[in-house]
Amino acid sequence: MQWELAESLSKVSGAYREFAESSSKVIGSLPGRYREFTRRRPRDSLEDYWGLRKAYREVWCSPQEDRQWTSVDLSEEDSESGRRTSYG
Repeated sequence: MQWELAESLSKVSGAYREFAESSSKVIGSLPGRYREFTRRRPRDSLEDYWGLRKAYREVWCSPQEDRQWTSVDLSEEDSESGRRTSYG
């Protein structure tokens, strides 16, 4: 049983290695604009900062009509005793 497990692990690691090598070749062969898209930006770039600010503006500056509040009764009634339990 242990020998079979060891054999299967080596097969899996070999398959993973083959996949990793082939995927890097595929990404490298993509046209320039797609290759550019797959590169990672620095974490503290201005694009990240302004993108986050824009997302906040879209959420917090939206018209009041877009925001609707609904009251929900979170209490449950026990069918046997008839008591209500409130959760909030």
